[in-house]
Amino acid sequence: MKKIIYTAIALISIGFYNPIKAQAGDGVTNPSGYFEFSFGLAEPVGNFVKHPGSAYSGYAMSGDNFNISLGIPISQSNFGVALMYGYYHNNFDMNNYVNYIATTDSSKKPYQVQQQSAYNENIIMGGLYATIPFQNLSIDFRVMGGAAFCNLPEVSYSATQSVFLGTDNYSWDTYASKASAFAFGAGADIRYRFGFMSLMVGIDYLTATPTVNTTQQYTDPSGNISYSHVSGNMPISLVSAYIGIAYQIW
Repeated sequence: MKKIIYTAIALISIGFYNPIKAQAGDGVTNPSGYFEFSFGLAEPVGNFVKHPGSAYSGYAMSGDNFNISLGIPISQSNFGVALMYGYYHNNFDMNNYVNYIATTDSSKKPYQVQQQSAYNENIIMGGLYATIPFQNLSIDFRVMGGAAFCNLPEVSYSATQSVFLGTDNYSWDTYASKASAFAFGAGADIRYRFGFMSLMVGIDYLTATPTVNTTQQYTDPSGNISYSHVSGNMPISLVSAYIGIAYQIW
């Protein structure tokens, strides 16, 4: 991912100092901006996809995303301002999470998932972009920063413990929570123009580290309820691959 980031920064710097101007009859293609809608895949990477034992983090599964993005050119140069809103959805891998919990206490079985939940992120970012035009084809690069507004999953499961006189039931419920954090993104796309519209495919790397602040409810076989605080950092890292339609902005 570092190579993508460094490449994007270098290309944007080149665009800043060496604007490509369109001149009639000189064969130079006009650089352009875009207004784009897209859908795609949201693939978790790094600690976001790892299974760190019983910790309330990671366990993200492959998901999907929706993006609205804007590249605003400056004076018809190959340098401009990038803006983006993205929504990302990744299910929490409850089965693997509960399977790990089950290995920590063999006296209780079976452990059962009570509710399936998911990570949902709304990310708003702004930054810089560079575009390289080749007649009907344009290649864009961007680096952005902003805010991630995260809905963190509810983790609810139960277990039973067989005893001589019957079966004891236990349940755990870590409440869903909300958190916000600084978000960073870098990416690239290819636009193929048809008049003032373009088919656009691209890839982005996005990362944020919201702070978890929630509560776990534990219920024992007698119906007694106790609560414990759950906190800590929750790294979120995604590679988003998408396809969409873009409207050209000069």
